[in-house]
Amino acid sequence: MIRFLAVVFVSSVFLFNNAALLAQESGDLEKEMSSLRKEVAELKQKMETVGDEDFSFLHPGFDKLKISGEIRLREEYKRHLYFPDPGGANPENPAGDKRFDYLHMRTRLRFDLEVMENIDAIIELQDVRTMGESTVNDNEGVDIKRSEIVLTDLLAKNLSMEAGRFVLAYGDQRLIGHLEWWDQGRTYDGVRISYEPSDWYVDFFGFRTNDLATSDDNDQDMVGIYAGKEIAPLFNAEGYVLLYRDQIRDTVTPTPLNVTEKRFVTVGMRAFGDDMGFDYSGEVALQRGDVGGTDDDLKAWAFAVKGGYTLDEVACKPRLGVEVDYATGDHRPGDGDCEQFQHLFPTNHGHYGYADLMGWSNMWDFRSGISIEPASNVSASLDFHHLLLADADGGWINAGGGMIRAGTENDSRHIGEELDLSIKWNPLKPLSFLTGWSHFFPGGFVDDTGRSRQADFFYLQTRLVF
Repeated sequence: MIRFLAVVFVSSVFLFNNAALLAQESGDLEKEMSSLRKEVAELKQKMETVGDEDFSFLHPGFDKLKISGEIRLREEYKRHLYFPDPGGANPENPAGDKRFDYLHMRTRLRFDLEVMENIDAIIELQDVRTMGESTVNDNEGVDIKRSEIVLTDLLAKNLSMEAGRFVLAYGDQRLIGHLEWWDQGRTYDGVRISYEPSDWYVDFFGFRTNDLATSDDNDQDMVGIYAGKEIAPLFNAEGYVLLYRDQIRDTVTPTPLNVTEKRFVTVGMRAFGDDMGFDYSGEVALQRGDVGGTDDDLKAWAFAVKGGYTLDEVACKPRLGVEVDYATGDHRPGDGDCEQFQHLFPTNHGHYGYADLMGWSNMWDFRSGISIEPASNVSASLDFHHLLLADADGGWINAGGGMIRAGTENDSRHIGEELDLSIKWNPLKPLSFLTGWSHFFPGGFVDDTGRSRQADFFYLQTRLVF
């Protein structure tokens, strides 16, 4: 009996102690759960109040993050288009393809990061590829489209600085542009300092577009100043000074003695405006310096004038426009003087014909056109270009700066005519469709210098931004 009571007593003490421990652990667990529920409630409240772009409460290293991107697909069909031919074997089409089509895609993902007040970072990834390849055979890769540090109002109000890889586009982009029609686009590696009060701005920049790390050979860079002022709705002015240097190395006999250098300055002005249905833009640029090779002295100039009138009160809001573009060409190449205007880093697509057969160098372009808006999200345009050479012996230069065909002073200066039709539809704000057709009618210069055929360029593009 005594043994039984002892066992009962010991068991009771054991159960009592474990019950106390269980109660204590249960209480601790309840406290932890309560604390966790409180943190979740606070997190939810912060997400509801700060919005989707503020993630500072998740990571103390930055204040705001914005993610955006683009997916763009474009099908192109080309028939008998004229391209530069470095080898000289086929002046009409060096690739040997009279007709070809391809589908290509551009994918971009961009991160805009506010590290702290007045300090931002922009990183944009880009992938460009021709469609139709399997991932097994994928030899292409993702590249850095943009990577820049942005400082704003750090040293003075309205003063900012960009450093790294960034995008530049000034004026009508005839000399410095982003080249967004081309899948890769164009970026610049360098520094830009901007001062922008209320109605005027001035930018100082320096960038490099080519660099050979082991030597100075083949370096290509430019420094410049670009300024503008808003004066009136119908009159705004811009001016610029651009210093360009390009070292060219002879790849056949690559020695220090066979390195020449282009070095010249471009000075220009532009006026533009729009009011009461009228719009216009006029630009003139002068160039002086040396263009290397034969050490020719560069003396060139160019101008571009365009204007139009939009009938806002008429259905479809038609706009009638005209444009005249001119750039000097080299008369008698190799004579010690070069008059060939150098168009630097332009976005020529859309200026001198969508087929990109002409650049702002050794050319005349007489353009007329009409555009309409049948609906708020639909626009269409039809343009006609009459294309000539400024000097026949200066050669035919395309939008990329390459020479399609050389000429002589006895050749005709008439390149031909181009007809461009373009239609754009935005069914939704982030989604757009673009289609167009360009037809080229060759002129006397094409007849005089090689095979002469009418050419076509057709494209259909789908673009989604987010």
